[in-house]
Amino acid sequence: MSDKKDKTESTKNELTAAEEKKGELVNFVANNMLNNITLNQVVTLVQQVVVRDANTLVTDADGDKLADIEKALEEAKSASAPAEQTEEE
Repeated sequence: MSDKKDKTESTKNELTAAEEKKGELVNFVANNMLNNITLNQVVTLVQQVVVRDANTLVTDADGDKLADIEKALEEAKSASAPAEQTEEE
């Protein structure tokens, strides 16, 4: 019985050591990737996430929430209209 317990303990220790090693390697690779990322790549990534989230919000919006979003869009368009006319002149 003691041999079986020792084998189980040994296997757990090996798995823990392997998980720790993998975690260390993942952290190293992630840091290298982050060190090589450019501002343009960050902006592109953030833009993709924001568009995805906005799509989810609009898709999941009920009638009232969708009406609020449409109203906000119209208000934004009418607020920007005078600025556009000034630029054209």
